[in-house]
Amino acid sequence: MAVQQAASLVDFASKHLIVITAGREHDAKWLSAQKDLATLSTNGRHHVVADATHASLLLDPTDATAVRRLRPSDTATQASSRMKRSRSHVAAPPHADSPSSPT
Repeated sequence: MAVQQAASLVDFASKHLIVITAGREHDAKWLSAQKDLATLSTNGRHHVVADATHASLLLDPTDATAVRRLRPSDTATQASSRMKRSRSHVAAPPHADSPSSPT
């Protein structure tokens, strides 16, 4: 099901998109598909972590650091921060197991 959903994506408009590909354990067809995925956004880019595997992107400190360094452009980051601030005025409902406020 997830593969069909992913295959049906055709456009992310200008949303920031970073496609990260582990450089090991993939064939040329997979790499080509990842490059194509990055083109779904006019603000997309593709980054290959050369000696990484899928697991090492999360578990290996060096590979995970390479992933963390991939950031949206400053403009996209600033826009995201503005959106978060504009939503921060909405209070979350209290949790059922949290104590009620003193009166």
